[in-house]
This record gives sequence, C-alpha cells and structure tokens, in this order.
Amino acid sequence: MEITGKDRGDAWLGEIGFSRVDAEAFQSNLKESMAYEIPKDSGRKTALARLLASLVNGDSKSLFWITGYGIWPSSENRELFRGYRQSLGELRSLGEAPCHFFEKPDLAQIECLILMALYFVWDAIIIEGSGNQVFKLSHDEIMTIETKDPQHLSFLKTKLEKFKLKPVQEKE
Repeated sequence: MEITGKDRGDAWLGEIGFSRVDAEAFQSNLKESMAYEIPKDSGRKTALARLLASLVNGDSKSLFWITGYGIWPSSENRELFRGYRQSLGELRSLGEAPCHFFEKPDLAQIECLILMALYFVWDAIIIEGSGNQVFKLSHDEIMTIETKDPQHLSFLKTKLEKFKLKPVQEKE
C-alpha cells in the first residue's frame, strides 16, 4: 500500500480519466448511480466494509481517499486511526496523507480503513483503478455507487440487496 498526499491522488485521478477532488467533493464522469443509507449498526457496517473491499478489482492499483473528517468529532477516534496507520508504517497526519493506493495484497488493510471511515462517519471515496466503479461514503451516512454501465450497476445492486440497505430516493 502507498499512502500519499492530495497532489499524488489528483495526478492519479487525471491519469485514469477523472477530475480532481475539489473542496472535498469528488465528481466522477460515471453515468449510472444508486444511493443507499449506510447502516447504523456496527456489525452491518463491518459487513459492508468487507463487501466493498471485495467488490474492488485488486488486479490494478485503486484508491481509497478520505476526503472529509472532523464533521462529527464525537463519532471519531483519531488515536485509533493514527495507531492503525502507524502499524502500516505511516507517520504523517491524515491531513498530510489522505490517499491510500492499494492492490489485491492490501485488501484486508483497505477493509479496515473503510470500516473506520464508516464508524467515524467520514467522507471517503473508493476509486477502482480501471475507472469502472466508484463508491462514495458521506458523513450524511449515504453511500453512492457510480458505474459506467447499467449491467454493472445491476450486479452491484444484487450484491447489496443481501444487506437490505435502504435506497435513497432521488430528489425531484
């Protein structure tokens, strides 16, 4: 795993055809999307983190980027997060190094980082290196899935149906 700063994350996004992360809001060019409420229960969050990590094709470099934190400080444990990142060899702060590049051997560590983002109610994005799918986690406890094609979105919906996640209705 490579943990790095925003500049490297932005450069990589450009390399795979996405726009930059701007003011903590990532805008993808993927056309198909669906949004779900993130479960409140910690066990369900654990299962969701495991599923999201498993849905990322680890054959190419992908990115987990924590784009927002400190919104709900009572939900956070920064010391736990700092300690976990130290176990990965990272000593810089989250502000200095919010980007986590990963491949298949890193999926267990990414699952843990996704889980902490879910527990701590942080904003984060998971961008598959192929550019085929993006998962967005919001401090509003909404998860948005974006893909290139309707068939892949249907596949992801089928995987998520097992968790009985509540879809978020589009605002009219």
